[in-house]
Amino acid sequence: MRRLRATASELESRAKLHESGKGDAVRRIAVAAVVVVLAVAVAAPAAAGEPVWGKDLVAGKPFPLPFGVSAVYFSQEQEYVIDRLVIGVPGFPAIPAGQLAIENEIDEVNGKLDAWLLPWLNVFALAGQLDGTTEVDFSSVQVLLGLPFRSIEIDYDGEVYGVGAVFAGGSERLFGSLTAIATQTSLSGDFESDAEAFVAMPRFGYYNRHGAVYVGAMYQQAEESHAGTIALALFPGLPAFPVPFEVDLSQKDDWNWLAGGTLAFGERWTLQVEGGFGDREHVDVEIGFRF
Repeated sequence: MRRLRATASELESRAKLHESGKGDAVRRIAVAAVVVVLAVAVAAPAAAGEPVWGKDLVAGKPFPLPFGVSAVYFSQEQEYVIDRLVIGVPGFPAIPAGQLAIENEIDEVNGKLDAWLLPWLNVFALAGQLDGTTEVDFSSVQVLLGLPFRSIEIDYDGEVYGVGAVFAGGSERLFGSLTAIATQTSLSGDFESDAEAFVAMPRFGYYNRHGAVYVGAMYQQAEESHAGTIALALFPGLPAFPVPFEVDLSQKDDWNWLAGGTLAFGERWTLQVEGGFGDREHVDVEIGFRF
C-alpha cells in the first residue's frame, strides 16, 4: 500500500502551475489542422465520393464526401487513482491513497472538422467546452485518520482542443478502423487545474448505404492535476481554515468496451450514436454534414 505525505515546505517547493506549454501546443496543432483542411478543400477539391488524394484507389466504389463538419456531445464516467497527493499541513497523517475511491464525470460539447485525405486516412481537429467533476471519497479512512469530512469535490470547466486521425479499411460490407485522439483542456474554476488525454479506439463492423453498426474498445490514458486551497476543519473543535493541496490523478482502468451505429440521411447528413460499457462508461453522439 502506497502512502503519500508532504509538509507545507514540500508543497511550496513542488507546486506546479498550469501546463500551459502543452495546452498551447495542442491548440496550435488543432488550429494548424483546421487551416490545412480548409486549404486542401480550396486548393485540391475532390469530387463527390472521393478522398483528396488516391482517387484511383476508390474508382467505381462508394466513398464518403471528402470533408465534414460535426457537432459532438460526449459524456463519460470513470474511476481515478491518485498518483500524487500533497497536503500542506505539518504533522498531517499520511493518507493511504490506495484506499480512496475517486469518481470522475465529464460532459463535452465540441465542434469537429475532418477530411478524408487518403482512402484509408481521415484527419480531424476539434474544439469545444468541457464541464467536469472529480470526487475524492475519504469515507474508508475517515475514522482511521480522524477526519471531520467525508469527501472533497472538485468542479471545473474549460476549453478543450484536440487532434486525431482515423485509419480505416475494409471489404464491400465489412470494415475495421483505428481512431487516435489527443486532447488538452485549459481549465478554469476554484483551483489551478489541468487535464489531458490520449484515446485509441479500434472498431469493427458492418456497413451499407444506410449506415453502419460496429463494436470495439476504447483505450484511454488520462491525466488530471489540481492545486489550490480548500477550507477544511481538519481537527474536531477547530474552525475551518484554508488548506493548500496538490493532487495528480489518472484513470484506474485503461480499457472499456463500446458499441454503436451510424445512420446516413442521404450523402451529406449522418448521425452517430455510441455507448461505452465495462470499467468505464461513455456516451458519444455526433451529427455530421459532409461536403
